[in-house]
Order: sequence, then C-alpha cells, then structure tokens
Amino acid sequence: MTHICVWFEDGGPSGHGELVCVCGERAIVVLDDEGVEVLVVVESSRASVRELGELAVSA
Repeated sequence: MTHICVWFEDGGPSGHGELVCVCGERAIVVLDDEGVEVLVVVESSRASVRELGELAVSA
C-alpha cells in the first residue's frame, strides 16, 4: 500500500513555515536557484526534494 502525503500548514509554535501530513512527515517549502518553489521533506526515512507542482498542498 502506498501513502501519498497531503500537506497542511503546521499551526504549532515551532511549526512556523512548516508543513505536516497526517502520517507525521514534515516538510518545508524553499526556493531553488531558479526561483522555483520546491518542497523539502525533513525528519523522514524517505527524505526527498520535489517540485511543489508535483504535490498536493492544502492551506
């Protein structure tokens, strides 16, 4: 079974600028050298960097 993360803004005091999925994965959005928004998954066994357009993000 494959889980696809859906990201939500983390409203916690230490979560400024962080996104979180219900599975517990955490990520941040950064700009690359070309100004493209990319999502960097942190604290993950499968850490990765993906273009934001490839992901489902919910505000």
